[in-house]
Amino acid sequence: MEFTLKSPTFLLAAVICLQLYQAQMGESMHIMLRCACPESNKFIPDALANFTIIEKGAHCPSDEIIVTLQKNNQKVCLSPSERQGQHLLNCWQRINKDESRKAACLRRRRPHKK
Repeated sequence: MEFTLKSPTFLLAAVICLQLYQAQMGESMHIMLRCACPESNKFIPDALANFTIIEKGAHCPSDEIIVTLQKNNQKVCLSPSERQGQHLLNCWQRINKDESRKAACLRRRRPHKK
């Protein structure tokens, strides 16, 4: 009889320890405290492999565009107020922020013939 009373207590203690361990090992939430781009480039002539747009918020007063260069995978900040940055922002809005459609925004536009 004594064994049956201790079993639920032991089981409860084991479950609580397991929950505490999982909570400790879980991924922590990353909260930005400042702008990711202290300086931005007006134009990037190199081909772009990918881009990330961080919308303005409490951490930063303006949108931020971080592009990855195709030739060396370097990450560079692009000014959202310049023409190239505006193109990426507008395209991002047009594709409804769908990560799977980003490639459409990275295609180079051909200059118009005069």
